[in-house]
Amino acid sequence: CPLIPRHSAVLGHSGMARLSVSSSPTASQGSPASVAAPSSRSVGSATARLSPVDATEGSFSGDVAALLELDPDFQALQKPSEREAVAALAQALQRPPAGPSEGAEDGRGLFDNVDALVRYLRARQWDLGKAEEMIRCSARWRKEIDLAGVSAGVYAADVATDNAHGKMYVRGFDCRGRPAIYMKPKNDNPADSPAPLKHLAYCMQRAEACLRRQAVGGKLTGDINDLLSRKVVLLIDFSGCSLSKMPALSVSRDSIGMLQNHYPERLGQAFIIDAPWVMSAFMNAVTPFVDPVTREKFQFVTEEGPARAVRMSQYFDSATLEPEFGGMNSRAFDSRLFLQGATEAGGEFGLEFNEQVALLASGALR
Repeated sequence: CPLIPRHSAVLGHSGMARLSVSSSPTASQGSPASVAAPSSRSVGSATARLSPVDATEGSFSGDVAALLELDPDFQALQKPSEREAVAALAQALQRPPAGPSEGAEDGRGLFDNVDALVRYLRARQWDLGKAEEMIRCSARWRKEIDLAGVSAGVYAADVATDNAHGKMYVRGFDCRGRPAIYMKPKNDNPADSPAPLKHLAYCMQRAEACLRRQAVGGKLTGDINDLLSRKVVLLIDFSGCSLSKMPALSVSRDSIGMLQNHYPERLGQAFIIDAPWVMSAFMNAVTPFVDPVTREKFQFVTEEGPARAVRMSQYFDSATLEPEFGGMNSRAFDSRLFLQGATEAGGEFGLEFNEQVALLASGALR
């Protein structure tokens, strides 16, 4: 990776905590060889956390303003107007849904998370009403899809079926410390995909867990004027892809909608390689569902051989990147290893695949 620009800064740990004071894990997240084995012991600095009385309803208890003042993410906001907006949104979310027609909500990780409040406000240009509507919609979606169950392994069999051939997984980080999600449509089998949206949600939750570990370890680097910029990177490989491997347009539309509406401000960049002619038709079909800001983040990598390696080395450590993207990491993806013990209750949920490989080689995993 090239040297980080001087105008960048190391991003600190998210204040995603609850009312009680708890500690945050600080396991090493440098090169794969230095990764510490998962442990039941948690160490690190204590952070103050907001706490929903009933997370399924999204209502809060306690003095929200006082709790926000103890939150490191809230303190990282440099503009008073932004602090006021976050406090106002947190206060608004103490109220129950407008009515029964709104549906049940799961506000865990949303209503009690300053990072999430900021992302939803940014996605709606700091319009309080629109941000509240958007984040409540996500809380209802989380309840409907049972996101807590997805992360806890309730749908492990469906996730394993979708993940078996390596169509999507979290592996490595870019030069800014952002986790990378590989997407390989050629490994998809739409006819044998029982829960594609749950699988996508699982991979996003894994990537977000990696983001939290990176923040804890001070491994995220971003603009000094945007200390809460915590994003993921997509690596999309269309080599060997055909129309039979492309997901149905409805699934693609729902997937794009899920990423835009329920994981706002999470996409840092997307690199696309070996896009076939069918990709042009596919992009034309889904473009109406992609907002202009998101479209600008997609980079089509047309270089081949050494030229591709040179280009991608501006963004990634070649030693951790797969060969198809110009890297030198030829270790094949292993779905069994990726999913082994990887639920929120297990120690591997916040690990990406390269770290799991390193732990396996060290004997820490079996």
